Amino acid sequence: MARLKRWIHRTWILQPRIALTLRAALAAGLAWTIVSLLPLAAAAQYPYYAPFGAVIATTFTVSSSVRESVQAVAAIALGGLTAGLVDMVFGTTTLLTIVLVVAAGVALAGLRPLGSMGGWVPTAGIFTLIIGHGETAFAGSYAGLTLLGACVGVGVNALFPPLPVGPASRSIRATREAVAGQLRDLAEALETTTFPSMADWEHQHRGMDRARLTMREAIAQAQEARRANRRARRHSDDIDALVVEADALERLTFVVADLSDLILRDHLAPGPEGRPTRLPADLRAPIVHSIRLLAGALSLGDVSALREELAAVDDQLATLVSTASERSGGPDDLVLNSVLLALRRGLDTFAAQVPSS
Repeated sequence: MARLKRWIHRTWILQPRIALTLRAALAAGLAWTIVSLLPLAAAAQYPYYAPFGAVIATTFTVSSSVRESVQAVAAIALGGLTAGLVDMVFGTTTLLTIVLVVAAGVALAGLRPLGSMGGWVPTAGIFTLIIGHGETAFAGSYAGLTLLGACVGVGVNALFPPLPVGPASRSIRATREAVAGQLRDLAEALETTTFPSMADWEHQHRGMDRARLTMREAIAQAQEARRANRRARRHSDDIDALVVEADALERLTFVVADLSDLILRDHLAPGPEGRPTRLPADLRAPIVHSIRLLAGALSLGDVSALREELAAVDDQLATLVSTASERSGGPDDLVLNSVLLALRRGLDTFAAQVPSS
Protein backbone atom coordinates (compact mmCIF):
# COMPACT_ATOMS: atom_id res chain seq x y z
CA MET A 1 0.00 0.00 0.00
CA ALA A 2 2.85 2.40 0.85
CA ARG A 3 4.45 1.72 -2.54
CA LEU A 4 1.14 2.40 -4.28
CA LYS A 5 0.77 5.71 -2.42
CA ARG A 6 4.29 6.75 -3.42
CA TRP A 7 3.56 5.83 -7.04
CA ILE A 8 0.31 7.82 -7.02
CA HIS A 9 2.03 10.84 -5.46
CA ARG A 10 4.93 10.68 -7.92
CA THR A 11 2.57 10.33 -10.89
CA TRP A 12 0.47 13.23 -9.63
CA ILE A 13 3.56 15.46 -9.37
CA LEU A 14 5.15 14.47 -12.67
CA GLN A 15 1.90 14.42 -14.70
CA PRO A 16 0.16 17.75 -13.96
CA ARG A 17 -2.25 17.18 -16.85
CA ILE A 18 -4.12 14.70 -14.64
CA ALA A 19 -4.92 17.50 -12.18
CA LEU A 20 -5.63 19.86 -15.08
CA THR A 21 -8.13 17.37 -16.47
CA LEU A 22 -9.94 17.09 -13.15
CA ARG A 23 -10.00 20.87 -12.62
CA ALA A 24 -11.33 21.49 -16.14
CA ALA A 25 -14.05 18.86 -15.74
CA LEU A 26 -15.07 20.26 -12.36
CA ALA A 27 -15.11 23.86 -13.65
CA ALA A 28 -17.13 22.94 -16.74
CA GLY A 29 -19.66 21.01 -14.66
CA LEU A 30 -20.05 23.87 -12.18
CA ALA A 31 -20.39 26.43 -14.98
CA TRP A 32 -23.12 24.36 -16.67
CA THR A 33 -24.96 23.98 -13.38
CA ILE A 34 -24.80 27.69 -12.62
CA VAL A 35 -25.90 28.83 -16.07
CA SER A 36 -28.84 26.41 -16.00
CA LEU A 37 -30.13 28.19 -12.88
CA LEU A 38 -30.03 31.68 -14.36
CA PRO A 39 -33.41 33.14 -15.38
CA LEU A 40 -32.03 34.61 -18.59
CA ALA A 41 -33.05 33.93 -22.17
CA ALA A 42 -29.41 33.91 -23.27
CA ALA A 43 -28.56 31.35 -20.60
CA ALA A 44 -31.34 29.07 -21.83
CA GLN A 45 -30.47 29.55 -25.50
CA TYR A 46 -26.65 29.41 -25.36
CA PRO A 47 -25.76 27.57 -22.09
CA TYR A 48 -22.79 25.81 -23.68
CA TYR A 49 -20.69 28.99 -23.71
CA ALA A 50 -20.37 28.87 -19.91
CA PRO A 51 -18.50 25.53 -19.74
CA PHE A 52 -16.60 26.70 -22.81
CA GLY A 53 -15.31 29.69 -20.81
CA ALA A 54 -14.51 27.44 -17.85
CA VAL A 55 -12.30 25.24 -20.01
CA ILE A 56 -10.49 28.29 -21.43
CA ALA A 57 -9.78 29.53 -17.90
CA THR A 58 -8.46 26.22 -16.60
CA THR A 59 -4.70 26.42 -17.16
CA PHE A 60 -1.51 25.27 -15.46
CA THR A 61 -1.16 28.45 -13.33
CA VAL A 62 -3.55 30.74 -11.48
CA SER A 63 -2.10 33.94 -12.95
CA SER A 64 -2.28 32.62 -16.53
CA SER A 65 -5.85 31.50 -15.81
CA VAL A 66 -6.84 35.10 -15.03
CA ARG A 67 -4.82 36.58 -17.87
CA GLU A 68 -6.06 34.21 -20.56
CA SER A 69 -9.66 34.51 -19.39
CA VAL A 70 -9.57 38.29 -19.75
CA GLN A 71 -7.84 38.01 -23.13
CA ALA A 72 -10.33 35.41 -24.42
CA VAL A 73 -13.39 37.40 -23.39
CA ALA A 74 -11.91 40.58 -24.89
CA ALA A 75 -11.14 38.72 -28.13
CA ILE A 76 -14.66 37.29 -28.30
CA ALA A 77 -16.22 40.71 -27.67
CA LEU A 78 -13.98 42.27 -30.33
CA GLY A 79 -14.86 39.55 -32.85
CA GLY A 80 -18.57 39.94 -32.13
CA LEU A 81 -18.33 43.72 -32.50
CA THR A 82 -16.53 43.34 -35.82
CA ALA A 83 -19.19 40.99 -37.16
CA GLY A 84 -21.94 43.29 -35.91
CA LEU A 85 -20.46 46.29 -37.72
CA VAL A 86 -20.06 44.33 -40.96
CA ASP A 87 -23.63 43.04 -40.71
CA MET A 88 -24.87 46.57 -40.01
CA VAL A 89 -23.29 47.78 -43.25
CA PHE A 90 -24.27 44.88 -45.55
CA GLY A 91 -27.43 43.62 -43.83
CA THR A 92 -27.06 39.95 -44.74
CA THR A 93 -24.54 37.12 -44.54
CA THR A 94 -22.80 36.60 -47.84
CA LEU A 95 -19.45 35.43 -49.12
CA LEU A 96 -18.23 39.03 -48.98
CA THR A 97 -19.23 39.58 -45.35
CA ILE A 98 -17.58 36.33 -44.26
CA VAL A 99 -14.38 37.31 -46.06
CA LEU A 100 -14.44 40.78 -44.49
CA VAL A 101 -15.09 39.48 -40.96
CA VAL A 102 -12.34 36.87 -41.20
CA ALA A 103 -9.87 39.35 -42.69
CA ALA A 104 -10.59 41.95 -40.02
CA GLY A 105 -10.58 39.30 -37.28
CA VAL A 106 -7.23 37.83 -38.27
CA ALA A 107 -5.75 41.34 -38.44
CA LEU A 108 -7.12 42.26 -35.00
CA ALA A 109 -5.95 38.92 -33.56
CA GLY A 110 -2.41 40.25 -33.74
CA LEU A 111 -3.09 42.94 -31.13
CA ARG A 112 -0.52 42.44 -28.39
CA PRO A 113 -2.90 42.78 -25.41
CA LEU A 114 -4.86 39.77 -26.65
CA GLY A 115 -1.80 37.54 -26.47
CA SER A 116 -2.30 33.90 -27.36
CA MET A 117 -6.08 34.31 -27.18
CA GLY A 118 -6.16 36.58 -30.25
CA GLY A 119 -7.25 33.66 -32.42
CA TRP A 120 -10.72 33.89 -30.89
CA VAL A 121 -11.39 37.19 -32.69
CA PRO A 122 -12.09 35.69 -36.14
CA THR A 123 -13.75 32.65 -34.54
CA ALA A 124 -16.15 34.82 -32.55
CA GLY A 125 -16.73 36.95 -35.63
CA ILE A 126 -17.79 33.94 -37.70
CA PHE A 127 -20.02 32.60 -34.90
CA THR A 128 -21.70 35.98 -34.53
CA LEU A 129 -22.18 36.40 -38.26
CA ILE A 130 -23.49 32.89 -39.01
CA ILE A 131 -25.10 31.63 -35.78
CA GLY A 132 -26.14 35.00 -34.37
CA HIS A 133 -26.95 36.59 -37.75
CA GLY A 134 -24.80 39.57 -36.87
CA GLU A 135 -26.88 40.55 -33.83
CA THR A 136 -24.99 42.36 -31.09
CA ALA A 137 -27.21 40.60 -28.52
CA PHE A 138 -25.66 37.28 -29.56
CA ALA A 139 -22.16 38.73 -29.26
CA GLY A 140 -23.01 40.02 -25.78
CA SER A 141 -24.42 36.65 -24.73
CA TYR A 142 -21.40 34.86 -26.16
CA ALA A 143 -18.91 37.08 -24.32
CA GLY A 144 -20.99 37.29 -21.13
CA LEU A 145 -21.55 33.56 -20.71
CA THR A 146 -17.94 32.85 -21.59
CA LEU A 147 -16.93 35.35 -18.88
CA LEU A 148 -19.22 33.59 -16.41
CA GLY A 149 -17.60 30.24 -17.16
CA ALA A 150 -14.14 31.80 -17.04
CA CYS A 151 -14.83 33.14 -13.56
CA VAL A 152 -15.79 29.64 -12.45
CA GLY A 153 -12.60 28.26 -14.01
CA VAL A 154 -10.45 30.88 -12.28
CA GLY A 155 -12.19 30.10 -8.99
CA VAL A 156 -11.50 26.37 -9.32
CA ASN A 157 -7.86 27.08 -10.18
CA ALA A 158 -7.56 29.37 -7.15
CA LEU A 159 -9.20 26.78 -4.90
CA PHE A 160 -6.95 23.98 -6.17
CA PRO A 161 -3.88 25.93 -7.34
CA PRO A 162 -1.62 24.06 -9.76
CA LEU A 163 2.14 24.01 -9.20
CA PRO A 164 3.86 22.40 -12.21
CA VAL A 165 7.16 21.46 -10.55
CA GLY A 166 7.16 18.00 -12.12
CA PRO A 167 7.43 19.14 -15.77
CA ALA A 168 10.20 21.58 -14.84
CA SER A 169 12.18 18.83 -13.13
CA ARG A 170 11.59 16.44 -16.04
CA SER A 171 12.70 19.02 -18.62
CA ILE A 172 15.89 19.67 -16.66
CA ARG A 173 16.72 15.95 -16.66
CA ALA A 174 16.06 15.79 -20.40
CA THR A 175 18.39 18.74 -21.01
CA ARG A 176 21.10 17.21 -18.87
CA GLU A 177 20.89 14.01 -20.88
CA ALA A 178 21.02 15.96 -24.14
CA VAL A 179 24.15 17.81 -23.01
CA ALA A 180 25.73 14.56 -21.77
CA GLY A 181 24.97 12.87 -25.10
CA GLN A 182 26.56 15.70 -27.01
CA LEU A 183 29.69 15.48 -24.85
CA ARG A 184 29.90 11.71 -25.35
CA ASP A 185 29.59 12.12 -29.13
CA LEU A 186 32.27 14.80 -29.03
CA ALA A 187 34.62 12.50 -27.09
CA GLU A 188 34.02 9.71 -29.59
CA ALA A 189 34.75 12.00 -32.55
CA LEU A 190 37.94 13.21 -30.88
CA GLU A 191 39.03 9.68 -30.02
CA THR A 192 38.44 8.27 -33.51
CA THR A 193 39.55 11.49 -35.27
CA THR A 194 36.45 11.10 -37.45
CA PHE A 195 35.22 14.66 -37.37
CA PRO A 196 31.78 15.38 -38.86
CA SER A 197 31.18 18.65 -40.62
CA MET A 198 29.69 21.40 -38.47
CA ALA A 199 26.51 21.21 -40.54
CA ASP A 200 26.19 17.45 -39.87
CA TRP A 201 27.01 17.96 -36.20
CA GLU A 202 24.38 20.67 -35.76
CA HIS A 203 21.81 18.52 -37.57
CA GLN A 204 22.65 15.53 -35.38
CA HIS A 205 22.20 17.57 -32.21
CA ARG A 206 19.36 19.85 -33.25
CA GLY A 207 17.33 18.44 -30.37
CA MET A 208 19.55 20.36 -27.97
CA ASP A 209 17.88 23.68 -28.74
CA ARG A 210 14.44 22.13 -28.37
CA ALA A 211 15.38 20.63 -25.00
CA ARG A 212 16.77 23.94 -23.76
CA LEU A 213 13.71 25.92 -24.88
CA THR A 214 11.35 23.35 -23.36
CA MET A 215 13.28 23.57 -20.09
CA ARG A 216 13.15 27.36 -20.09
CA GLU A 217 9.39 27.36 -20.76
CA ALA A 218 8.78 24.81 -17.99
CA ILE A 219 10.84 26.83 -15.51
CA ALA A 220 9.03 30.04 -16.47
CA GLN A 221 5.71 28.28 -15.94
CA ALA A 222 6.79 27.01 -12.51
CA GLN A 223 7.87 30.51 -11.51
CA GLU A 224 4.62 32.02 -12.78
CA ALA A 225 2.67 29.43 -10.80
CA ARG A 226 3.96 31.01 -7.59
CA ARG A 227 1.69 34.02 -8.04
CA ALA A 228 -1.57 33.86 -6.09
CA ASN A 229 -0.74 30.28 -5.13
CA ARG A 230 -1.06 29.22 -1.51
CA ARG A 231 0.84 25.98 -2.21
CA ALA A 232 3.90 27.76 -3.57
CA ARG A 233 5.28 28.67 -0.14
CA ARG A 234 5.78 25.02 0.78
CA HIS A 235 7.69 24.36 -2.45
CA SER A 236 9.58 27.66 -2.70
CA ASP A 237 12.98 26.07 -2.02
CA ASP A 238 12.33 23.36 -4.62
CA ILE A 239 11.45 25.93 -7.27
CA ASP A 240 14.50 28.06 -6.41
CA ALA A 241 16.74 25.00 -6.77
CA LEU A 242 15.21 24.18 -10.15
CA VAL A 243 15.77 27.75 -11.36
CA VAL A 244 19.43 27.64 -10.31
CA GLU A 245 19.97 24.28 -12.01
CA ALA A 246 18.20 25.40 -15.19
CA ASP A 247 20.30 28.57 -15.38
CA ALA A 248 23.49 26.57 -14.96
CA LEU A 249 22.41 24.03 -17.59
CA GLU A 250 21.53 26.76 -20.07
CA ARG A 251 24.99 28.29 -19.67
CA LEU A 252 26.50 24.83 -19.99
CA THR A 253 24.77 24.24 -23.34
CA PHE A 254 26.51 27.34 -24.71
CA VAL A 255 29.86 26.21 -23.29
CA VAL A 256 29.46 22.79 -24.92
CA ALA A 257 28.57 24.49 -28.21
CA ASP A 258 31.82 26.48 -27.98
CA LEU A 259 33.74 23.33 -27.14
CA SER A 260 32.28 21.52 -30.16
CA ASP A 261 33.19 24.43 -32.38
CA LEU A 262 36.78 24.46 -31.09
CA ILE A 263 37.30 20.74 -31.64
CA LEU A 264 35.40 20.12 -34.88
CA ARG A 265 35.98 23.26 -36.89
CA ASP A 266 39.11 24.00 -38.93
CA HIS A 267 40.36 27.26 -37.49
CA LEU A 268 41.89 30.11 -39.41
CA ALA A 269 45.07 30.23 -37.35
CA PRO A 270 47.63 28.26 -39.43
CA GLY A 271 49.24 25.22 -37.87
CA PRO A 272 52.57 23.54 -38.66
CA GLU A 273 53.27 23.10 -42.39
CA GLY A 274 50.18 25.11 -43.26
CA ARG A 275 47.68 22.56 -41.89
CA PRO A 276 44.68 23.65 -39.78
CA THR A 277 45.27 23.91 -36.05
CA ARG A 278 44.18 20.84 -34.13
CA LEU A 279 44.53 19.50 -30.62
CA PRO A 280 47.98 18.01 -29.92
CA ALA A 281 47.82 14.27 -30.50
CA ASP A 282 49.57 13.40 -27.22
CA LEU A 283 46.89 15.18 -25.15
CA ARG A 284 43.82 13.93 -26.95
CA ALA A 285 43.38 10.86 -24.72
CA PRO A 286 43.29 12.78 -21.41
CA ILE A 287 41.00 15.41 -22.96
CA VAL A 288 38.66 12.65 -24.13
CA HIS A 289 38.75 11.23 -20.62
CA SER A 290 37.86 14.64 -19.14
CA ILE A 291 34.96 15.08 -21.54
CA ARG A 292 33.61 11.63 -20.71
CA LEU A 293 33.95 12.27 -16.98
CA LEU A 294 31.93 15.47 -17.33
CA ALA A 295 29.29 13.66 -19.41
CA GLY A 296 29.09 10.94 -16.76
CA ALA A 297 28.62 13.53 -14.02
CA LEU A 298 25.72 15.08 -15.92
CA SER A 299 23.97 11.71 -16.06
CA LEU A 300 24.23 11.05 -12.34
CA GLY A 301 21.32 11.70 -10.01
CA ASP A 302 22.97 10.73 -6.71
CA VAL A 303 24.53 13.83 -5.14
CA SER A 304 27.35 11.98 -3.32
CA ALA A 305 28.41 10.12 -6.46
CA LEU A 306 28.12 13.37 -8.40
CA ARG A 307 30.56 15.14 -6.07
CA GLU A 308 33.07 12.32 -6.52
CA GLU A 309 32.71 12.47 -10.31
CA LEU A 310 33.14 16.24 -10.36
CA ALA A 311 36.24 15.92 -8.17
CA ALA A 312 37.67 13.44 -10.69
CA VAL A 313 37.00 15.89 -13.54
CA ASP A 314 38.66 18.65 -11.55
CA ASP A 315 41.76 16.53 -10.93
CA GLN A 316 41.98 15.52 -14.58
CA LEU A 317 41.71 19.12 -15.75
CA ALA A 318 44.32 20.29 -13.23
CA THR A 319 46.75 17.71 -14.63
CA LEU A 320 45.98 18.79 -18.19
CA VAL A 321 46.50 22.46 -17.38
CA SER A 322 49.80 21.65 -15.69
CA THR A 323 50.94 19.65 -18.74
CA ALA A 324 49.84 22.38 -21.13
CA SER A 325 51.72 25.04 -19.17
CA GLU A 326 54.97 23.10 -19.59
CA ARG A 327 54.73 23.05 -23.37
CA SER A 328 56.91 25.39 -25.38
CA GLY A 329 53.92 26.95 -27.11
CA GLY A 330 52.85 26.81 -30.73
CA PRO A 331 49.87 27.27 -33.04
CA ASP A 332 48.15 24.09 -31.82
CA ASP A 333 48.35 25.31 -28.24
CA LEU A 334 45.89 28.07 -29.11
CA VAL A 335 43.20 25.45 -29.61
CA LEU A 336 44.45 23.38 -26.66
CA ASN A 337 44.23 26.26 -24.19
CA SER A 338 40.82 27.27 -25.52
CA VAL A 339 39.53 23.70 -25.13
CA LEU A 340 40.88 23.46 -21.58
CA LEU A 341 39.29 26.80 -20.72
CA ALA A 342 35.94 25.64 -22.13
CA LEU A 343 36.14 22.41 -20.12
CA ARG A 344 37.01 24.40 -17.00
CA ARG A 345 34.06 26.71 -17.56
CA GLY A 346 31.78 23.72 -18.14
CA LEU A 347 32.90 22.05 -14.92
CA ASP A 348 32.60 25.24 -12.85
CA THR A 349 29.17 26.05 -14.29
CA PHE A 350 27.77 22.61 -13.52
CA ALA A 351 29.51 22.21 -10.14
CA ALA A 352 28.19 25.57 -8.92
CA GLN A 353 24.62 24.27 -8.64
CA VAL A 354 25.55 20.98 -6.91
CA PRO A 355 24.76 21.24 -3.16
CA SER A 356 27.80 20.98 -0.91
CA SER A 357 28.07 18.22 1.66
